[in-house]
Amino acid sequence: MAAARVAELRRLVGEMAGVLSRPDYGMGEVLTDREYIIRRHREIYSSATRVLRIFSAPPYSRKIEADEPLNLADAARLVTMDYRVITDTSALGLPGALKLVLRDSAAKGCQNRLVAGVPFKMIISDDRSAMIGLPGDPRSLVVTNPLMIGFFGDLFEAVWDMSTPIVNQQEVDDLGAAVGEEGRHLLALLAAGYTDAVIGLMLGLSERTVQRRVQLLMKQMGADTRFQAGVNAAKRGWF
Repeated sequence: MAAARVAELRRLVGEMAGVLSRPDYGMGEVLTDREYIIRRHREIYSSATRVLRIFSAPPYSRKIEADEPLNLADAARLVTMDYRVITDTSALGLPGALKLVLRDSAAKGCQNRLVAGVPFKMIISDDRSAMIGLPGDPRSLVVTNPLMIGFFGDLFEAVWDMSTPIVNQQEVDDLGAAVGEEGRHLLALLAAGYTDAVIGLMLGLSERTVQRRVQLLMKQMGADTRFQAGVNAAKRGWF
């Protein structure tokens, strides 16, 4: 269902691009030169002081260098901001991509999530300017109209809500140790959809004891529902 919604967003923005870029509308500037697109992207990225929201997806303008020296001044700026990135899952197949994402999470305070099929490339800086990579098109669109930037910001939030958080492996290991082997087994049964009564029979526990342990596990996993707790554990590779 999430994939279908992302595909629909991609289609709508593809149709919208032609309207936004019309000179008489004055809502967008169409960029065609590759080097100029890269430069404008860097300017928009560097101008952010409060909020930075990004849709990231291959192909990228340069090779990923996960071991390149960290720009300390850039990190100091970004760590104080609301800095969020949604990355297309296909990017994690590129060498060094996951390492770079985790480094940005730790050093730059970036919140990262994944979704299969990012609708298009996008960067929004402080709700003042945005750059959109037109779907299936080498051109880019720079938007400064507040109404349209608000629209793209709302769109980002919609995709953010249905995307999957990227979890640091150390955090996964620490939480796994706190939950314990029995807790991970219980989470696997939750993910499979078993009731408390059935889980109690399988584990030799009373139904009330199962309910208490489920509530504790939900709290540890930061989950609002039993099923979500099980799914979160599955994402961490516990079973």
